Amino acid sequence: LYQRRVRGCLVKIIMLRSLRTPAFLHHPVRTFCTAFKPWPIQVQGKTAVVRIDSKPQNLVDDTFLSELDATLQQLEEKHSTKPMVLTSNQKDLFSPGLDIKSFFPRDKPNLVQFSNRMNKVLLKLALFPRPTVAAINGHCIAIGFIIAMACDFRVSSKGSFKIFLPEVKKIGIGFPALPYELCRAKLHPRLLIEATLRGRVYDPQTALEVGIVDALSEDQDSAIAQACSIAEEIPEDSYEAYRAVKETFWRPHCERVADNAHYKRLVDDYFYKARFSPSGSALLEQKYMSVMNKNKIE
Repeated sequence: LYQRRVRGCLVKIIMLRSLRTPAFLHHPVRTFCTAFKPWPIQVQGKTAVVRIDSKPQNLVDDTFLSELDATLQQLEEKHSTKPMVLTSNQKDLFSPGLDIKSFFPRDKPNLVQFSNRMNKVLLKLALFPRPTVAAINGHCIAIGFIIAMACDFRVSSKGSFKIFLPEVKKIGIGFPALPYELCRAKLHPRLLIEATLRGRVYDPQTALEVGIVDALSEDQDSAIAQACSIAEEIPEDSYEAYRAVKETFWRPHCERVADNAHYKRLVDDYFYKARFSPSGSALLEQKYMSVMNKNKIE
């Protein structure tokens, strides 16, 4: 009798979970690692303010992804009723993109693994069940741009820093499928072409004018305060509806990546092909370093 009751409880739990979360979301949002230290989290009003603090200079590598994943996990465990604002602990630098020193030595299986992991952590951020606002305080380039796009809203401080996607025009490499879908979901079609294919470089004011960011503040502190205000517009008793609508919003984008093998192969294969062509690797590294140096990011 006891065993039958236990089995019955387990069946109910599984059924409830399947109703709460669409099946295609189960695998991508799983936690990768809890051993890494989360980034600093400070409660400001009703909001959890997360400060990206990954060495060196918030460059995206395996450690960055593990720290982001651990931070999202801690938010669920210790701040489960609070929206999130994502900013940086480094002056004039949100995130300048991939850590090129760890990116280029990878062989193809390792790069595929890294890309898949990046996709899953980005999707976990995009599906965060409460409001998320990026408070951009400095250079927001390449995958740094994509991280900002994964948040629901964006506020930028004023400054001379750059917000752009250099991959196609300046480097000659494509996007993995999910980062492209994050851009497709958030940018107007004409702006999507300008930002991705033409690689247009935006300053904070121009980013506001074209709709990449939703608001502009004088400095980082005021950007964080404004981001908190936006995050707190949604009352706590609406979070369940907010989560459900957000999952519905992302469903076609996730399914496009998961189900359309031709689309995924077309997008992803070029990303890997450009990286591993005989002459491609050295040229890509040279171009990427040129972009970083031009924007004074060492």
